[in-house]
Amino acid sequence: MTTTTTTRLDTEIRLLYTCEGMFKLPAALVIRQLVEWEDARLPDRLPPVPEWVEFNWPASGGVNLDDYRRAKDRAQGRGWMEPYL
Repeated sequence: MTTTTTTRLDTEIRLLYTCEGMFKLPAALVIRQLVEWEDARLPDRLPPVPEWVEFNWPASGGVNLDDYRRAKDRAQGRGWMEPYL
């Protein structure tokens, strides 16, 4: 793991080591996590925005997904034999 620390990270590490010396709290785990976060790179681009789907609640008040599942199975070339559990 090659780490190029920033001034901010250097300052945080110095403070953690100072706290370790004063209060006898181990700083290694926190420092390791900070370095890991520093090494993590942001993605090249953001994921695409999900497609917006309009939905109108049926007048009956109930939702029956059987027709949707039958159509999906037909599109994939499978026969629709029985209800999904």
